[in-house]
Parts: sequence; structure tokens; C-alpha cells
Amino acid sequence: MRIAILLAFSLAARAQLSLTVCQANPPVTVGSTYNLGNVAAGTMQNVSFCAENAGNTAVTISLPPAVSGAGFSLVSVNGGTPYIVAPSNFLEFTVGFYVPPASAALGTYSASLVITEQTGASISVVLLATLVAGPTLTPLSPCTLGANNSIGFGTLQNGSLHLCNVLVANQSTQALTISNISASGGFETASLPALPLTLSPGGPGISFAVEITPACGTGAVSGTLTFAGAGVSFSYTLGAQGADPPLPAATLSFSGSAASGEQDSVSMSLASAAVCAAKGNVNLAFTPAHGIPVSDDASIAFLAGSLRTLPFSVTAGSSTVLINGQTSAMFQTGTTAGTITFSVNGTPLESSPPLAIPIPPAPISIETATASNQITGQLDVEVIGFDNTYSAGPMSFTFADSNGNQIGSVISADFTSTFGSYFSTQTAGSAFLIRISFPVTGNQTDVATVAVTLSNSAGPAQTGTLTFQ
Repeated sequence: MRIAILLAFSLAARAQLSLTVCQANPPVTVGSTYNLGNVAAGTMQNVSFCAENAGNTAVTISLPPAVSGAGFSLVSVNGGTPYIVAPSNFLEFTVGFYVPPASAALGTYSASLVITEQTGASISVVLLATLVAGPTLTPLSPCTLGANNSIGFGTLQNGSLHLCNVLVANQSTQALTISNISASGGFETASLPALPLTLSPGGPGISFAVEITPACGTGAVSGTLTFAGAGVSFSYTLGAQGADPPLPAATLSFSGSAASGEQDSVSMSLASAAVCAAKGNVNLAFTPAHGIPVSDDASIAFLAGSLRTLPFSVTAGSSTVLINGQTSAMFQTGTTAGTITFSVNGTPLESSPPLAIPIPPAPISIETATASNQITGQLDVEVIGFDNTYSAGPMSFTFADSNGNQIGSVISADFTSTFGSYFSTQTAGSAFLIRISFPVTGNQTDVATVAVTLSNSAGPAQTGTLTFQ
């Protein structure tokens, strides 16, 4: 039913406050009545009022503003009781008007707004609103209808088109004419029927779509869906939360033979083009093989940038990944047996299994070997190499004359303890230099060559024939 207009009675005490409409520019002073105008059934109309202190002393308001009348309510008050309003300051509060379509009796509604100061003085205003036919809007999944005429899209993947189909019907008792439907805030309407149109009471209504393609990097999105009709407009708040999609599945690959003492390269590719640009990190880690007496090998690292972490980037619409600005990144395999592992972090990916590169145990790698007879009475043998098993020890030496005839028996020695002590102090791999000296009596130039065999847990390695010089 329609609500009879309420009368506001003046009180004997004169209030020190004056009432204005806050959102008006410039502010509008409120008299004994204030008309919210036409409000569509099923939509919320809010008005923010400011109770301003025009006096020279503070005003105390013990209770919130009182609003009484069907359809009207106090929505919010800026502050908590008691409200103390300093001179030239104000108390802001919001009054709302809302009548559900199912219970809508079209016509004029009224309410009493009263603000009472602690002294007993008060301001009384009659609030008016004319309820007119409005639509009943039903969003279809995945959108939802929330409080105060809000439509939520939920969390949306940036860079992709998202649709929300809505059904609009007229549940009032009189025909509803709609002349325009529009959306703002990045939202757009689609599949609109021909306008203007008239919705019959209780009729099937119309359907159309609201769509949005949030740009990459977008967070919260808000907009408005607005209907305009004969002498009235009504709107719904649109809201969504944008999120960049994860990168497509990434694959790490490398080129090389997966052996110690090398410089190989690692690269990264995506299964499909990235919707949004993204950045992250490619990380290198190393785990020594079982039995290796060290916890890491610092020589296993990228050649450029940070030793163990490099940035990667991909642009929108591309599946090409750049690591440190390049299509691949070079790294050293070091001199320790174990497993080098590459992984990716720093941005969501659909999947990105780590790349594990086993570095197998190998016989001692001999880089250089020399034989010297420059010191009188002494033959020296020097070997530079690395042992990725950290188990070097047994060595044997076979001497020969200039005709290739072996001189004496093969000389064997075990340097396991010496190597063990040396390796225990290393943090950057197993590279070593060893020099062995042999005392000689007689003419040392008769000894022309030597062949050296070095052994570790993976087997023997030989220097070949070394000529004394």
C-alpha cells in the first residue's frame, strides 16, 4: 500500500545544526521536505546528508539520526555515538530507499528524518520518494546478484572475454518502458534487443549479455549497468576481480653431453603463446652424488648474471622465453658428480617440471701432464686435472729409455690420504695439481719417457707417454 505523507513538526528549541545534501555540487540546503524523486522498484536510491554545525560551540548528538517510514532506512553514519560536531564541521550519514519488486505498491512513499541534539533541539525533515515500475534482473551463472543491486562477476582471467547473461522482467503491475541500456567501467552490453521496448507486467522479459575483457595487469574492476525509461533510470553496480592467467606449460631443456668440465646451455619454451606478459626466475641447484664428501660445488653456475638464478621474461602473444635477455643461458657443469637441477618460480605456470641433469662419476680427467728432468738427480712428473668422484689415490709410473724399453718395474704409489685431505678443503670442485718427484742416481738423461696411470672409484685414466725435458 502507499504510505501516507508524514508531517514534520517544529520543536520549541531551535537546532544549531543545518542539513544539506552532501553529494550535491554546490551543496543543497534541505528544508522541511526532501524528495528523492522517482525510484524504480527493486533498486536502491541512496542520499548522503550532512548535518553542519553553523554555530560557535560544539554540538553533541547522542543518538543516530532517526528514519521512520516504509522503504526508507538509515544506511550508514560516519562516526560513532556520541557524535560531537565541532563548529564549521559536519556529521555525514546516508539514507536509503528500497522496495522489493515482489512487494512493490507503486506511488508516493514518505518517511520522517529527525536529528536530535543533546540539548533537545532537533531537525525534522519529511522524505519523499515516488516508486515507479522497475525491472527484475536475474544474472545467470557464473554471475551472482548481491545486495544493493550489485552484480558480481567473480574472479576473471585477464586478457580473455567473459560474458554474463542477464534476464530482465517486469514483475510490477504496470507496463515498463526501457529506452536505453548501457554499461560503463570497461563493461559492455551485447545481444541487446531493439530499443525502445515495453515490458508487459508479468511477461517473459528480455535477455542480453554484459561482457568484459579485463586487460593484463588489471585488479579490481567496477562499473555500472544502467537502464533508462520514461521519467526514470535505474542502475546495477558491476564488479569483478581481474587476475593474469598462469603461463602455459613450460619445458626446460639443455644442450650438452651431461658430463663434468663442460659449458652447456639451458633454454625454456612454452606449450602455447602467453596471454599476458610475465616474468620469473630460472634457478640452478646442485646435489652431489652419494658418497661425495662435499655438500656443493660452487663452480657449477651460470656464466652470466647471478651464479644460481637468472630472470626470464615472455611477452604477450609469444611462446618464446628469454633467459637473462637471451634465448638460452650458458652454465658450467663443474667438476663434481651429482645432479644439476633447473626449476622455475616467480610467476604462476600451468606446469613446469624441473629439469634434472645427472652428472655421472667418471675416471680422472687429465687436462695437462708434463715430465721434467731439469733438476739434477731428480725426475719430476706434474699432472693437472679433476676427479669428480673425489676418490683419487692409486697411481702407477712406467719409465722407458729413448728406445722405448721399459726401465725397471712399474712403480706404484697410493695418494688416497693426500687427495682426501686436499679435497676436504675444497668448495669449488675437484680440480687439482699434483707433482711427484723421483730421485735418480747415475745418468738421469737415460730415462727418456714416463707413462702415468691415475685411478679413482670410476676406473683408471692414463696420461699417455710423457717425454722428459
